[in-house]
Amino acid sequence: MIPSIHHGGDMQAVKAQYPHVQEEWLDLSTGLSPFVYPWQEKIAAVDLYEASSKLPQTSLIDACGEAWALYLGIKDRTDWLLTAGSQAIINILPRLLPEYQAVIPVPNYGEHARVWSRSARPAIMLEREVLKSFEYGDQQVVFLTSPNNPDGYIWSKETIWKMAEQLKEKRGYLLLDEAFADVAFSHSIAAENIPDNMILLRSFGKFFGLAGVRLGYAKLPAGLKGKAQAILGPWSVNGLAALIAFKALRDDRWIEDTRTALSKGAVKLKTILKASGFEIIGGTDLFCLGYHKDTNRLTEQLNGSAIHVRRFEEYPNWIRFGIPASEEEFNRLREALYVR
Repeated sequence: MIPSIHHGGDMQAVKAQYPHVQEEWLDLSTGLSPFVYPWQEKIAAVDLYEASSKLPQTSLIDACGEAWALYLGIKDRTDWLLTAGSQAIINILPRLLPEYQAVIPVPNYGEHARVWSRSARPAIMLEREVLKSFEYGDQQVVFLTSPNNPDGYIWSKETIWKMAEQLKEKRGYLLLDEAFADVAFSHSIAAENIPDNMILLRSFGKFFGLAGVRLGYAKLPAGLKGKAQAILGPWSVNGLAALIAFKALRDDRWIEDTRTALSKGAVKLKTILKASGFEIIGGTDLFCLGYHKDTNRLTEQLNGSAIHVRRFEEYPNWIRFGIPASEEEFNRLREALYVR
């Protein structure tokens, strides 16, 4: 059985655990932007009806892919595939590469290890610094997340190119998960000449605050793209998601304003956490990771104030905080942490 992973965001389960808490909950447990793209205001009702009442139209899926390519600066989108979230590709990778062994640096997004737990060759889990000097074996696929989840670590482009070249010599692949790269755009390699043994994943929902839309964009080597399409089957992306993303990805003013708001919010969040005794050990403009010697007490303190945060079983002294959306929410966090 594939082990389950506790993710943030399941507020109904949290409320059931704390039935005595009567306040409206503030969910800071995910790395999602608190600024949700207002698609209901931006798209005509007739277009929303059309996209949701008919089967996904090829022309709309293509238009969404073109909008994403323009947003990322991609010149040739031949090997790019629109998917129902980047998780859709993560889930099928063991089927795309059945003879391959996963090499996963830790910490990392937990789903990469989870989906490989039933593969023919057990995954190799190793510390990030060890990976940098690791000697690759034959037919291995290395998983990098940049910025990393949960600590925001960014892999240098020089290291990425070097790893891809070394893996190619061993018939290996490099997967680069750029789910949080919308707030670290200068570090993204999406617009560059990506090696033909690299898989690159992008996520729509995090920056645009629309995780429920379930949309991703994946660059796959030519030999894998066809296999992926066959496994995912027809209509793997719904029409409403494609329409919303098409509109959002072309909304330059909203994107610029949101990046500014997130950057300011991240600075404010770090200031609050430092004042409450946290050591800041990483983050992005979408979340902040803090270390504290008394995280159990603090978590209960926050839960008592109806604030949900992200804990990590393997790192008990870590707490990850998402960005509050307003001054009112920042004040709730200050009060819960006893910060004046």
